[in-house]
Formats: sequence, structure tokens, C-alpha cells
Amino acid sequence: RAIAARGRSRFVAKYPRLSLRVGWLDALFPGALFVHLRRDWRAVALSTVKRKRKRKAYSQRWFGVRIPGWKALAGRSDVEQSAAIFRHVTLEIEAQARRLGDRMITTSYEQLCSAQRPTLLALCDQLGLRRSPRFESGELPKIRASFGGWRRDLDPAVLASIRAQDPAFFGRYELEPDSARGP
Repeated sequence: RAIAARGRSRFVAKYPRLSLRVGWLDALFPGALFVHLRRDWRAVALSTVKRKRKRKAYSQRWFGVRIPGWKALAGRSDVEQSAAIFRHVTLEIEAQARRLGDRMITTSYEQLCSAQRPTLLALCDQLGLRRSPRFESGELPKIRASFGGWRRDLDPAVLASIRAQDPAFFGRYELEPDSARGP
């Protein structure tokens, strides 16, 4: 009813905190489709750290999703906090994906950036969205993505320490090869 009252037919949101509320969203919108945009955990950590540090200029409040134990993370580095949040949220998304089956559609951020049009067209098809001629022929905005910034800006020892806490999990989300470990 809320969507119809706004003259809309669908709800679209990209809020990290909603990643922990997929079950609630599914109850609110039965049969909804969800898109999980996977990204290398190290790139996510760097992006989160940068946004957190910008925010520190005007707020000292907690930055990020408040996962269980978030207060205990306060004494850890920004990178460790970001990786812990990423892990918790992503494990929840994985659990929801198992429950939702083909209603959870996954693609990678790296693929979206490198092959924007084919990735978006494939997503439209998977989501059952009409591909208008304007969309298909229109120019898409360039996505400025930094694929290797984490190599330059994050301490390899800190990354190795984080990875060692759950190698299987972090290995699944190392979408870019680490030159120190090989492809």
C-alpha cells in the first residue's frame, strides 16, 4: 500500500543496514527479488574506512552497521572494524540467499564496473524488468571504481591478520587476486 500510495510499483533501496533485514523485507514484500552485489572484502574495507574518516570531521558517532558486539570493535583499527562488519553482514546475506533460493540474484561489483551494460541488461532479465529502448540505447554514466586501491592503502599485515580469522569466508570474497599470494 505504501508503494502504491506513492504511485510506484516497486521498492528499491541500497542501504547496508537493510542487509540485516532481508527477512523483514521479504515479509513486507512477499515474493520480492533481492540483488546481492558482491565485492572484494578488501575494497569494501578501504571504501568504508575512507567514508568513516570523512565523517569523523563532523561526527564522532559510530559509523557503520551496528552488528552484535559493535561496541567491542571500538578499540580496533578502522580496517578491522570494517572487515568485521562486512563479514557479519555478508554471512547474514549468505544465510538469506540459501533461504530465498533464486529470489536472491548475485552479481559482482567488479563485473558491473568492467562490463556495465551487459551486466545491467542481464540483471534486468533476471529481475523481469522491461528493457526500454531508451535504456538499451542510452549512455550509461561511468562508474569510477578503484580496483586496486586496497593494495596501495591497506597494510598487508593487517589484511593477513583479518584473513586468518576466517580464511574460508574471506577467501570467498577475495575477488581480486592478491599479488603477494598469486592469482
